[in-house]
Amino acid sequence: MQDPPKAEQAQTNGGDTADSTPAACSVWDAFDKMQLCYTLIPQVKHYYRYGNFRDCTADREEFNFCLKMKMKSRPVAEKLIRERRDLKYQQKITERSSLDIWELRSSPPENFPPAPSTSSTSSTSSTPSSST
Repeated sequence: MQDPPKAEQAQTNGGDTADSTPAACSVWDAFDKMQLCYTLIPQVKHYYRYGNFRDCTADREEFNFCLKMKMKSRPVAEKLIRERRDLKYQQKITERSSLDIWELRSSPPENFPPAPSTSSTSSTSSTPSSST
């Protein structure tokens, strides 16, 4: 079996833009992700951390979307997959970042570090000494 020509390899390995990446939706990957969301251990962990069970509707919608794309023609499916990927990216970058919560300080707060309290060090002779 012969290797493909280098020009063909360059086209398939392509650039860095979003349009050059192949628009594909793997039904198996989406199914695995959805199934993992519904399994016991991740659900218990989420319940322990947040007090409620994890919402798996986004994973279920992704799985259903991938199934629907299998019924579409390839150019139409690629267009819809790219649009969905771009929409998800736009939503992700417009969401509130955890960096918005914290304020960057230029100096430490007043009384930092706190002065040690003197009441705990007043009873230093708590061990009895034996005199012979």
